[in-house]
Amino acid sequence: MTDIDSLSPTRRGTRRVRLTDTLVGKLPVPKAGSRIVKDNRIRGFGVRITAAGARSFVLNYTIGCRERRITIGSFPAWPTLAALDEAKRLKRDVEQGVDPFDKRNHNRIERQRALARASGRVLPKGIESAAQVYRHFNQDGELLYVGAAMNGFQRLLVHRDKSFWFREIAVVTIQHFATREEALEAENLAIASENPRYNVSGGLRISAMREKRNRAKLSDTSRGANSAT
Repeated sequence: MTDIDSLSPTRRGTRRVRLTDTLVGKLPVPKAGSRIVKDNRIRGFGVRITAAGARSFVLNYTIGCRERRITIGSFPAWPTLAALDEAKRLKRDVEQGVDPFDKRNHNRIERQRALARASGRVLPKGIESAAQVYRHFNQDGELLYVGAAMNGFQRLLVHRDKSFWFREIAVVTIQHFATREEALEAENLAIASENPRYNVSGGLRISAMREKRNRAKLSDTSRGANSAT
């Protein structure tokens, strides 16, 4: 049985331990920064604990002349045994000369291209894009946020300064629309049907747009009737 006190962040030179879900959940939190508690089954495998209490499994490895660290996943979304199996798979890649970090980046780029092909919208020739719908995904392909803007990449700068989840963004896709109203309709539909993690409902905004459009139609009809009389 592991003595939790021996793994206190105030002690130096802590020994390797056999990580379990129970132990990982009870590991003490450092006062600042982060620390790694290493497992005794696979060299380089361990769990990183931050001062905020977040826990994630990591693997340190050497390939060529480079020392690297790759994050496997967050606990408890990743149980310890699943993270251990993933660490074994990554170590096999390293033994075969494949850098897991470079491989993940390559897969991310391919995912981004596939998502762009799947979600891209081509406007008829001669029609310019008046508005865009953008989607933000994390490195696992999870949809984080859907928004509408005149320029989705400029809006990304706004999220950088104001959105706490900005650092999670790994992929951005853009759809083009001929009118702002079309983009807002598409944004509202995407929020309702695709369940992005950080969105709130856009229904009030699109309802207001529809009400404005209906009022404009009624006004045009009224003016037409008066002209006829």
